[in-house]
Amino acid sequence: MAAVGMDELSYRQATLADIDFCTAAILEAERSGSPHTVYEKVFDLDRAALSSTVNAMLGEDVPGSELCCESFTIALSDGNQIGCVAAWIENLGNPPSNLIRATLLSHVLGAERWVKAQPRLKLLSEIELKREPGTLQIEAVFVGTHARGKRVTARTIEHVLARCRVDYPQVRQAQIQSVLENERSTRAFSNAGFAIAQRTHSDNAALRALFPGSGRLLWQRAV
Repeated sequence: MAAVGMDELSYRQATLADIDFCTAAILEAERSGSPHTVYEKVFDLDRAALSSTVNAMLGEDVPGSELCCESFTIALSDGNQIGCVAAWIENLGNPPSNLIRATLLSHVLGAERWVKAQPRLKLLSEIELKREPGTLQIEAVFVGTHARGKRVTARTIEHVLARCRVDYPQVRQAQIQSVLENERSTRAFSNAGFAIAQRTHSDNAALRALFPGSGRLLWQRAV
């Protein structure tokens, strides 16, 4: 087989063997250009503890959110992992993804830490965007620094959309969420053919201490 150059990407679905790469992708996407993730601030975790927590949640192998390795499509160049996206059909044969996340977090972190975090989680609900059942949800969009500027995000998302059209012909819309002020995500998702469908905003200073922006954007495009 000929070597795959940056102009000719290949793709494969992740497995549990890729759990460390998926963990790193989730954490990088969650940082959204800031030094810390929301998880670290909400649950009082240091970076190592958070990495172990995400790894453990992925290890539960529960489908229906980005916290499952099989949700990930990995982009490869010359056989090397250079990026990925997580994608699933919201609420299709599974509970809502927010319930899956809450269940996994409470299970892995323990009831005491989960209960302690409730006031902070309530703050985050001020800028929450609802996920629409039956839509293709895309999360944990990640490209390694050495591969940026090559439209890896747009190309990988296009591959995911093409596969969705074959596997789930009933699905009509794809959605992505991003931080309001994240300009890199705005460029990437615009280049991938998405348009802003909804936004949330809050001036709550306590919220800004947890979240790397003042709100969220919901991006949407036809599958």
